[in-house]
Amino acid sequence: MRIGELARRTGVEAGTLRAWERRFKLLSPGRSRGGQRQYSEADVERVLTVRRLVDEGLTVAAAVRRVLGIGDRALPSEAESLLLHQIVENLEHGIVVGRDARTRYVNRRAAHIVGCSVDDFRARSLLEFIPDEELPLAKERMAQLRQGVIPEPFDQRLRRADGTPIIVECHIRPMFDRAGRYEGSVSIMRDVTEQRQLDDEVHTRDFRASAVAVLGARALAERRDNASGNETLLHEIVEAARRLLGAEHAAIFEVANSGKLLSRVALPEDEPPTMLAGSGSLGGYTILARAVVVVDDVATERRFDTTSLAPGTRSAAAAPVVAPGGSCGVLVAQHATPRSFDTAATDFLQSLANVVGTALR
Repeated sequence: MRIGELARRTGVEAGTLRAWERRFKLLSPGRSRGGQRQYSEADVERVLTVRRLVDEGLTVAAAVRRVLGIGDRALPSEAESLLLHQIVENLEHGIVVGRDARTRYVNRRAAHIVGCSVDDFRARSLLEFIPDEELPLAKERMAQLRQGVIPEPFDQRLRRADGTPIIVECHIRPMFDRAGRYEGSVSIMRDVTEQRQLDDEVHTRDFRASAVAVLGARALAERRDNASGNETLLHEIVEAARRLLGAEHAAIFEVANSGKLLSRVALPEDEPPTMLAGSGSLGGYTILARAVVVVDDVATERRFDTTSLAPGTRSAAAAPVVAPGGSCGVLVAQHATPRSFDTAATDFLQSLANVVGTALR
């Protein structure tokens, strides 16, 4: 075929084809009887492959070197290239090909995972989506990839384009050319945020159930043996509430003879020493309600005064401590984040409050 036909089939202008032939020796046309250049189907495949590699981020010179280096037999046909592209673009896993901090290729799924367009992703590095505190480890993995070290699959926290956090499961493999030179890496990503959250919820539920069982057994044993270790046990209950609810503050308030709610155990110990009785405070309101009371956000709370809560509190939950004579106190947990207490959390808090009631009897 003549160069005009080659240009039509590849979408590359004839002048550019002549430049590639002259400068890079990409094409090796034969000659007709009249001395005119004649190009083959192999030339079509070479040019199409160079175009594809350039679209993936390589320079023309690098793309030509790769095409000439692998030979005609290794060149995929246009149909094969299209099929491979469609397969990769329709995978449920994200694929990112890059070298160091430069992104060379990204499929639609990977762009969707991080919440941006393919073009936006290609203009950025995958490192830009990694939280600052995890960048040192990510860069260490990159250095190991250059040495041919293949990491085990791992979970990577990322920050989407809108700032929301996600967790992806990563499989990374280094790429080398035939001469053994490092060409970059391919990362296969799967969004496992929801799965990891479910796993964490199951683990948290198991930890909470175990804590209630252990602390409850201790409370029963101490009551049976008339042991005097109540204060130690109460401290452990408050610490379990704080740790397993992720709360900044937790405390047991006991009803005094005066009717006020006095702090019996608090962690940290700078918890306010008293709460108003009656409906004027979270603790008093909980005792009157005889049920767990949740404050989703102190900024919108109107049922009682929230000034007796620890400074910086945005959400809180309180469970009544019940003794044979009625409610004798409350177990309170406080968090700096709004809407931090779901049904599972409040059930756990009430279970701990029941253990406190057993310990105080």
